[in-house]
Amino acid sequence: MLKYKNKLDNLKWVKAMKITWLVSSIMIVFLLGVFMTSLFNGFPLGVDGLEGNFFSILNVTTISGGLFFTALSFVAGAGWISLTTEGEIANRGLVFIKKTGLHIAVPVLALMVVMGFNNTGSSIFIGELFSKSAGWFILPVLEILAAIMIIYYGTKMKGRQVFIHAVAVMVLFVVTGFVGTYPNVLLSSIDPMYSITIVDAMSGSNSLIIILWVTGIFFPIILGYQSWKYLRFRDKVKLNDE
Repeated sequence: MLKYKNKLDNLKWVKAMKITWLVSSIMIVFLLGVFMTSLFNGFPLGVDGLEGNFFSILNVTTISGGLFFTALSFVAGAGWISLTTEGEIANRGLVFIKKTGLHIAVPVLALMVVMGFNNTGSSIFIGELFSKSAGWFILPVLEILAAIMIIYYGTKMKGRQVFIHAVAVMVLFVVTGFVGTYPNVLLSSIDPMYSITIVDAMSGSNSLIIILWVTGIFFPIILGYQSWKYLRFRDKVKLNDE
């Protein structure tokens, strides 16, 4: 949308493109949160595959997950802006999340999602790994603690700490989900017998060898390029920079 924003010299057009870009960006993050939460909470998989429609995956837990991803993205974005810019613009994002209470919403929504993962019959906390060792429970505990720290640093308007803890919350959320659903890669909310396990989803040996070689070659290249890019453009941007 930003590409087409200045295609017409018309204030209404520019405003419409900005609103469209904002709404579409929020919806992408929200739907990503719904999907990821459903991945760990379970899809309506039955004997004939996926049952129902898109709205079948919507419930309190998945909607909370979508809102959680949205709030976390705003918080992380505000922290990132404060790290990469100087002057008034560096604090605008932090002022916004403090004023709207988004830094408070992150731990609240995270706790709602974690509690939703403990639903009877589809709980990730009775999975293979969590059942074998209580030590794995350190993951959701650290996630909630990191989310609570966002409140503290968000109130203090410490951009670097806000960004670091936002990333930590996201990483811990994903790791907790995959640990809890192991050995399933697609959990069924209807009946665990319909879940798809790692063995069920495994590719053939030849395919795995190709994937290994491609990952071994191109993944370091991607990491190297991304590292170079962040180092190259590490200087902070000022409000009047062209």
